[in-house]
Amino acid sequence: MRIEYTKRALRLHKHIPGEVKNRIRAFAEQVKRCTSADELIRLSRAENLSGFKGSYWRVKVGTWRLIFSVEGDTVVVEYIGPRDMVYKRIRDILR
Repeated sequence: MRIEYTKRALRLHKHIPGEVKNRIRAFAEQVKRCTSADELIRLSRAENLSGFKGSYWRVKVGTWRLIFSVEGDTVVVEYIGPRDMVYKRIRDILR
């Protein structure tokens, strides 16, 4: 599988602490090794975000959250942020 980042996720990436960046890199490597979305979701322990059009998933990265969707064989990272910020802004982010 491939991984892509939205412009918003790339902008936020600059503000992420080093340890969290390392864990996000590990997630990206995991994406590349997976052969299907089901395998990725199982291995990364991703949880579905209900109440949104489309299929959005979240992965816990310490106190940060990585929100992504799967489009064919591509994982699109939609947003990366601290837990409290993600859940306060999630409705605006995924419109």
